[in-house]
Amino acid sequence: VCFSVGGDSMMPGLADSDIVLVNHEKTRGDGVFVIRMGNALRVKRLQWLATGDLRISSDNAIYEPEQVNPDDLGDQFAILGACHTRISRVG
Repeated sequence: VCFSVGGDSMMPGLADSDIVLVNHEKTRGDGVFVIRMGNALRVKRLQWLATGDLRISSDNAIYEPEQVNPDDLGDQFAILGACHTRISRVG
C-alpha cells in the first residue's frame, strides 16, 4: 500500500508530499509506521516500552512525543503497517 505524507512532523526523513510504501503485514516492532488514531491517519516513529506502552514520536524535534497504552485506546487506535520505502520529489 502507498501512503502520502502530509506535514512536517517527520522532517528531515520524510517531507510533506513524500510517498511511503507500507507493508501492512508488519504491525509490530519499532520503526516508522502508519497508524490510525481516531479518524486520523499519521506517519510516526513507534517504540515499544517494557511496560507495554507505546512511545509515538515525530522525527521533527518541535513535536512532543506521546506515550499511550494501545489496549486503553481500543478501536480508536490501530497500527496499519510499517513504512519501508520513500518516494520523494526531485529538486
